[in-house]
Amino acid sequence: MATEAKVADTIDAGSGSGSCADEFHVGGFEATQAVAAHMDLRPGLRLLDVGSGIGGPARYFAAEHGCHVTGIDITEEFVQVAKSLTRLVKLDHLVEFRQASALQLPFASETFDRAYMIHVGMNLADKAVVFGEVRRVLKAVLMDSMRSMLLGSRCHHLEVEVPARTY
Repeated sequence: MATEAKVADTIDAGSGSGSCADEFHVGGFEATQAVAAHMDLRPGLRLLDVGSGIGGPARYFAAEHGCHVTGIDITEEFVQVAKSLTRLVKLDHLVEFRQASALQLPFASETFDRAYMIHVGMNLADKAVVFGEVRRVLKAVLMDSMRSMLLGSRCHHLEVEVPARTY
């Protein structure tokens, strides 16, 4: 059973209305699956979820793709809910959450294989600093996929070329 269904069943006790409870962003589970399709995920990869909210995508990437995911969010309450839900579905061996700012990531350089943010970018005023921090904590990669909400209710998929390090 997919993580989405496990959490939805746990939250709503089978009422059928919980399918979006684990996806705290526009587009829901389908958007999470679309992001996954662009990330070349495989077991053992270390992912950074920037603006993880309550952690639905992180749990999905761990359960369905075997990735180790670290989520950060500026809101401590979201972090606590994410941790609780992750323990509830027994994925805390693959997924962790921390309260942190995307403007100053608390990780060593070259810690993660992939990074993503889903409908978070529009809330970050200094995008250049955020992307610089994300680039700093990524190992050498060719492409990161990010999905972000732009221009009101219109959603766009954005692929950003990230050059390999030269130093």
